Amino acid sequence: MLIRIGLVIKSQIKMKLIESKLRELIRQAIKELDFKDKESFKKYQSSHKMRPSTKVNIGGKETTVGKADTDNGESEKGDLEDAHWNMDKWMPNERDLMDEFHYILNISNKSKRLKELISFLEDEAHEDILYKYLGKKSIKDLAKHIIKKEA
Repeated sequence: MLIRIGLVIKSQIKMKLIESKLRELIRQAIKELDFKDKESFKKYQSSHKMRPSTKVNIGGKETTVGKADTDNGESEKGDLEDAHWNMDKWMPNERDLMDEFHYILNISNKSKRLKELISFLEDEAHEDILYKYLGKKSIKDLAKHIIKKEA
């Protein structure tokens, strides 16, 4: 009886080791993806969700998804959510501006609110920093996003 229990325990330990090794092999295989060119990377990316920190190899050049997803430092698709939640990086930190921002968000006429917010962003934002977040999106896209999320 003790021999059987010992064999069962030994086989269970062996199975756990095998499972552990398999998990590690899968993790290593997933950590880096190889693509022959940027087009194949974009095609894969359009149907698979990848973290910006995932390592990829595009045409023999190692990089990360986040870096590969940018063109000359600008994101191609633009991330309105990041631009919105990182306002402190591209908007001067002044109480008067934040008061004006919140006043604009409370304007009841939707078209006037959008027009005022676009004007405010164009006048007050540090455009060089803001456009790094927006990529090819416009300030109007950001204004619509902010209104949708906050108003």
